[in-house]
Amino acid sequence: MTNIDFEAALSDWRQWPVSYRPIIVREFADGQNHNSVLLADAERRLVLKCFARPSELAVTMQRYAADCGLTPKVLYSPYNHGYLLMEAIPSSALLANKAIKQSDIECLGSSLRRLHAMDTQILADRPSFDVFLWSERYLGSGNGELLAAQEAVEPILAEFHTHPSPLCVSHNDLVAENCFVSDGSALFIDWEFAQLNKPWFDLAALSIYLNLNARQSTLLLEAYQASDHTAEQSIYIAAQCAVLWLDVLWYQQNFSGTHPLQEQKLRRIDRLISRHQAASNYNLSRN
Repeated sequence: MTNIDFEAALSDWRQWPVSYRPIIVREFADGQNHNSVLLADAERRLVLKCFARPSELAVTMQRYAADCGLTPKVLYSPYNHGYLLMEAIPSSALLANKAIKQSDIECLGSSLRRLHAMDTQILADRPSFDVFLWSERYLGSGNGELLAAQEAVEPILAEFHTHPSPLCVSHNDLVAENCFVSDGSALFIDWEFAQLNKPWFDLAALSIYLNLNARQSTLLLEAYQASDHTAEQSIYIAAQCAVLWLDVLWYQQNFSGTHPLQEQKLRRIDRLISRHQAASNYNLSRN
C-alpha cells in the first residue's frame, strides 16, 4: 500500500470530526492486511488505517469493541469500509522482548474476559474458527518436514478442536503489536480475524506472543478467572500448539525456504507436545 492510498483517504477529511486537514506524523509498520499512519490536527492525534481489501468485519468489530471499552473509538469509516479513522492510543504497544509488568498481565486477563463476554450474535453470520480448515488453507504449500510435523501435532489440535469449551467472540490475532495497556486497562486493535472460537486460543496467543513464563501465564489465567488456574492445563497447552502451528504454516506460505522463526516455533511445538503428554498422564493419575 502506498502514500496514494493515505492521500485518497485524507481527501475525505471534511467528513471527519476534525477542524482542518490532519497532517501525517509517521507511518506504522505494515500489518498483514492494512497500513496505518499517525495523524495530528490542532486538538489530538488520530490513526488512519487503510485496508488492502475493504474489511467490514474489522470496522464492525472495532465499533462494537469500542462500546465495550476494549479498543479505540472509530471516528469515521466510509460506506465501502476501505479505511477507518480512530482515536490514537497514548501508550505504546506491549513488546515481546521487554519484561512485562504484573499489572499489565492482570489488565490483559481482565480485558480479555470482557472481550470474550461480548454478544456472540455480532459474529453469528460468520463461520466459527476451525484450526483444521486454516491448516488446510496453508498446508497446500507445505513440504515433507511440515507434513511430518503435522502428523505429530494433529492429535493435540484435535483435542483443541473438540474441547467442550463454549465458543465466544475471539480476537484471534493477539500479537504483541495489537495489545496495549493505557490508564489501567488493556486495549486491542486489528480485528480482521475475529471469529467465534474457544477462549483458550486468545489466552494461548497472549502467552506466546508476549513470551510469558509459566508463572506469568498462570497469573494471566487467574486474572482472566479461568478454571483451575495453571499453565499446565492440557487444553491450554493444546491451544498454544494450535497458535504456533498456524504461525508455522503462515511462515511457510509467505516466505521462500525455511524461515528461522518457523524452525524456532517447530521446536517449541515439540516441547509443548512433551508437556502435553505429561499433563495428560497427570490428569489420568488423578482420576
